[in-house]
Amino acid sequence: MNFSHARKIKNVDLILGGIIFHHQSYLSDADEIRGGFNFKTRIHIRTRPGLNYGVNGNFGYEHSGRFFLAANPNEGALRSAIPSVDKYFRFNIDPHLHSTSEKGFKHSLTSRYMYIMRISDDTETTPHAISHQLMVNYQFQKLWKKWSITSGLPLNLGLSTSNLYRGLRTSYSGAVYLQGEFKTERLSAVAGVRYEIIGIDDYMETGSPVFRSGINYRFGKATFIRGSVGQSYRIPTIAERYLDDDLNPTVRIIPNPDLTAEKGLSAELGLKQIVAVSKWQAFLDLSYFYQQYKDLVE
Repeated sequence: MNFSHARKIKNVDLILGGIIFHHQSYLSDADEIRGGFNFKTRIHIRTRPGLNYGVNGNFGYEHSGRFFLAANPNEGALRSAIPSVDKYFRFNIDPHLHSTSEKGFKHSLTSRYMYIMRISDDTETTPHAISHQLMVNYQFQKLWKKWSITSGLPLNLGLSTSNLYRGLRTSYSGAVYLQGEFKTERLSAVAGVRYEIIGIDDYMETGSPVFRSGINYRFGKATFIRGSVGQSYRIPTIAERYLDDDLNPTVRIIPNPDLTAEKGLSAELGLKQIVAVSKWQAFLDLSYFYQQYKDLVE
């Protein structure tokens, strides 16, 4: 069940909302119940058309059973061998500022503070797991009739503690990116590059710049050919590197602090044809997709 209320009060946009979700699972000890409340605000500056700012927020609580291993693969396949319950409290506060000019310049500054607490029923033996995350993202965009250029600077800092790994863990990232787009009646093309520094504690990945590009061209009236290629990489998460816990006397999860970043490449080549028969239209699409990973964490 959810509700939403939106209204405009003079130069202020206001949205209020909430949700209650309950899932009764066919798996034992895996029911879920979640509830939350959210709001959004946007204040328009009357003396500066195109300039607005505001604050968004989201608060939520979750109580969910965790089905990790079955008791056995036969008559106990739906029964949990290690029943447990996760309880979380989360909230985030998102200040934002946007500016648009008549000459096609757009500036956007968005930020977020996010707090997550995994609630423990016995703090003497199992402390609360707490995560703080601060994100700031500045984006600039210039629009022309056929061209647009977008660049940005996202920053991220996280601090977390948990009973599943030792000590206070710090994660951080900073990046700069630039992307150009070109559109005509027949052609649409995009290309971009991003450079990022990202790390966890004493492990830092500077890596190489990652590129992406794509093109879509219309031949005649109803034939489209497209192609794209992109690079990516991902460093291991805190859990993947440091999680250390006994699930039961026979199942143990061990840490792997020597994991390094995985890198990926994906590409696609496609052809789409629209076929019209009387008042009907059919879409035929043929595509070849390629994906490759190196040093895959999983």
